Amino acid sequence: MDKTSRISRRWLDLVVAALLFVFSASLVVATNDMGFVRDEAFYFRHSETYQRWFVEVEAGEERRRTALESKNIEATWKHNNEHPPLGKVLFGYSWRLFGRKLRPVVSVLRGSPDEGLSDRVMVSGLGTADGFAKGSSAVILSPQIVGQPADVEPRRIATGVVSQRDDQRATVNLADGVDIEAMLTACQPAGPSGQVIRRTGCEVYELRAAHFLSESSAMRLPGALFAALIVLALYLASRGWVVSTWRLRQPFAILVALGYLALPRSFYHAHLCTFDTMITALMFVTTLAYHRSLRSASWVWLAALLWGLCLLTKHNALFLPVAFIGHWLWDGLFEGRIGHGRLALARVAVAALVLVLSSVLVHPLFGAALALLIMTVVHKQLSLPGIPSAYFAMLPIGILLLVLGWPLMWVDTLDNLLRWIEFHLTHEHYMQHYFGEVLAYPPFPVAMPTVMTVVTWP
Repeated sequence: MDKTSRISRRWLDLVVAALLFVFSASLVVATNDMGFVRDEAFYFRHSETYQRWFVEVEAGEERRRTALESKNIEATWKHNNEHPPLGKVLFGYSWRLFGRKLRPVVSVLRGSPDEGLSDRVMVSGLGTADGFAKGSSAVILSPQIVGQPADVEPRRIATGVVSQRDDQRATVNLADGVDIEAMLTACQPAGPSGQVIRRTGCEVYELRAAHFLSESSAMRLPGALFAALIVLALYLASRGWVVSTWRLRQPFAILVALGYLALPRSFYHAHLCTFDTMITALMFVTTLAYHRSLRSASWVWLAALLWGLCLLTKHNALFLPVAFIGHWLWDGLFEGRIGHGRLALARVAVAALVLVLSSVLVHPLFGAALALLIMTVVHKQLSLPGIPSAYFAMLPIGILLLVLGWPLMWVDTLDNLLRWIEFHLTHEHYMQHYFGEVLAYPPFPVAMPTVMTVVTWP
């Protein structure tokens, strides 16, 4: 294939990858009507809490200095400190930028021309990150009725402008021509009334073109985008962008990419405001970057940066270097650096078996020492490939990103870092129903992870 053809093929791959990304994200957002899971309630709340801190920082001057004081950093970022903040920060910014925030009308007030007061509604339940800045346009909605669609347009009864705003409340002056008597009649409190049940009273939202999603859908949007990133990365990897000697034809590469979303569990998790899809995507692209870094030094830094983002997302990232080291050892075996012939392979197999059994039954360090002893006793020299450069970049850059990107680590860094790790070392166990047996406390069956994977993935 000549150079022009290769360039054309790569541009075509990029176009297809972009279309797959848009299609996947749109599909997930369009089917985002499922109920909420337990963890989402925590992340909704803490994402908003973090955004209130960011509002103070973005305000500048004295408010920023106050927000950056140690006591205020700890007061904000101690919430949900068992997980790093990247996911919650993305959820929160998506909510601020794209979420239509419905807030309750607590009273409808007639104006007084003599006192220069317009007809107005009072809004409560606001936070500093909710918007409703003075001078912004607002839309008033009639109560949501149980059994009727919750769409906002059919409920629209008036517009206005925010005239006053404090930390928790706002005043919206109604536009000229609004029938105040009709407003007083419509804006009744939630509850039954004759044959209808009002789920809410009247509500208000700030009118912004970017606020095209509900609050929960906006919180869930980053998960959809990271699921689409997995689809994009799978396609490009299948087309030889990671290993040039391994490439699928385009239809099969598309099938591989979309096949990920066809997995019920993957499709389900792509809709949630949780970290699972996000950490999966970041660990996958980090692995691809690591693989490229074995052949191109320029990818070393990208692999390190991506691993830092993994650390900022969830503690699963701590296990990724273990897999990379395992690949390094495995690569040594298949590249012929651990001896040749059936006898050498037999020795390695015995050592590996001893390593696994000893690690499970006794301790991983004991298993590693015993396996190394077996290799030494049989007088077989262990020669491994050179240590990948990515290892030397990932540790310092990854830890640095974790500390810089997590404000909690700006205060008592070592203590908070160790507390984070200790939390997961002593984390309570969630009960599992496993073949008729309720598993509440370890030790759990050794085969359980494999069995659960087999029965939950096609």
